[in-house]
Amino acid sequence: MEHKDPAYANKTIEQIAQERGIDPLDALMDAIVTDPDAKTGSRGRDSPREDPVRGMWYRHPAAMVGVDTYALDTTWRQTSPPWNLPSENSFNGFASYFRRVVRESKFLSVEEAVKKVTSQSAAKFKLRDRGVLRPGAYADIVVMDLEHVTDRGEPLDPCRYPVGIEHVIVNGQIVIRNSAHTKARPGKILYRER
Repeated sequence: MEHKDPAYANKTIEQIAQERGIDPLDALMDAIVTDPDAKTGSRGRDSPREDPVRGMWYRHPAAMVGVDTYALDTTWRQTSPPWNLPSENSFNGFASYFRRVVRESKFLSVEEAVKKVTSQSAAKFKLRDRGVLRPGAYADIVVMDLEHVTDRGEPLDPCRYPVGIEHVIVNGQIVIRNSAHTKARPGKILYRER
């Protein structure tokens, strides 16, 4: 949990409840009363199997998938309240998507899932030569082991890289090789065509 009171820092609601000998719901309410801006949440990985209704949304021809968050340098540590951590999606959103929607729930084939995060989104937002593999296009490529790709971010430790992402190429340069960052930073801000 992210809370201005250091007694809550780096603990889950369940841990706080156990320490205080109270019900977890009471611990949550106490946390919110003492810091209305506290960030609380549940880990998506522990949620039950995907709801079939959600599968209907994923399958819709116009549906696209994206991650609206930010990433931090994994060596950065905030040293004073109010505590601020990125969402687990910052480092694990797409690994979670492929694990849940393709491998576990089988709502989409790998081809459909890739299209919804690449060419379909790029076309919608008028990003020329993005999201496709063809001569003259930017080479943005992810090589993953679909049978093992797994999100590892936790609410209190969100900056953990997923497993199963073996290689990443951005603008034709290798950024991840054998699951390790090469220190290359060829990314750039994308502007859609008017």
